[in-house]
Amino acid sequence: MTMVAINCLLVSQETKERRKAQGTAVLAGEVMQALKTVGCAVAMLIALAGTTSAEEQTLKFRVIMTKMDGSAFPVAGLEKRVLGAEKYAGFAVFDDGRIAYKTVVLTSDATGDTGKYTGFSTYEFHNGDVLVVGFDGAATPKGSGGDYKVVSGKGAYTGATGTGDFRAVANPWKDADMYEGTISVTLSGKP
Repeated sequence: MTMVAINCLLVSQETKERRKAQGTAVLAGEVMQALKTVGCAVAMLIALAGTTSAEEQTLKFRVIMTKMDGSAFPVAGLEKRVLGAEKYAGFAVFDDGRIAYKTVVLTSDATGDTGKYTGFSTYEFHNGDVLVVGFDGAATPKGSGGDYKVVSGKGAYTGATGTGDFRAVANPWKDADMYEGTISVTLSGKP
């Protein structure tokens, strides 16, 4: 509870006890008490409004990344079933002009060219801010994509929350993947 709220409660309680001891309720005193109560309520609202400085950001980006490491393990007795663990790295270019180094670690479960994957993407910005999102995705012959959830951050993204999505887009490179996505982030206002 804020100091403003505690002071308002004490003033209100003192006034009630004084009137009870006097045995009278003067109309002017009642009006003054109402004004004090309204004043305290306004002061509490102002104090609370100052503590909720959350900011919304919509981060739209394209990312190009390449596989850095990984292993795939065929599942014995299940034709074309493969479990994997992989690491990717690349760069994300955001609509606002910022660039972030992006790393991805994921696990996958695939049968042929269809499967699911889950993992974490870390965006490290030039100014030192870091945003970490968890993701769940799926791949089919028609494409790949999934959903993000903000799980951690540093700098401007400390305490951030949010969600987003991503999808693979066609690219001309043999050894790289390109995705585009959006992350809607609520900043906590606490660097």
